[in-house]
Amino acid sequence: SGQNLIAGAVLGKVTASGKYAAYTVGATDGTENAVAILFDAVDASLADKKGVSLARDMEANGNALVWGGTVTTQGHKDTAIASLATVGIIVR
Repeated sequence: SGQNLIAGAVLGKVTASGKYAAYTVGATDGTENAVAILFDAVDASLADKKGVSLARDMEANGNALVWGGTVTTQGHKDTAIASLATVGIIVR
């Protein structure tokens, strides 16, 4: 909860809860590892909401990815793209 995410958002998975949230550079809760891409918008501003994510064995258009506010450099993107590759998501 607390996030309003749009389709294409790069996601991490919160270790304690197993829920997905925006990929966050420098986090220590699991969201520092990019592991999925949001399929459709989810407004979880006020409470948890269910959504659909793409989480393995796929190719993604790098131009269609949506990066959260903590991703401020190409290095941050490169780190996330490498993390996505570990779960089988190849960014082209």
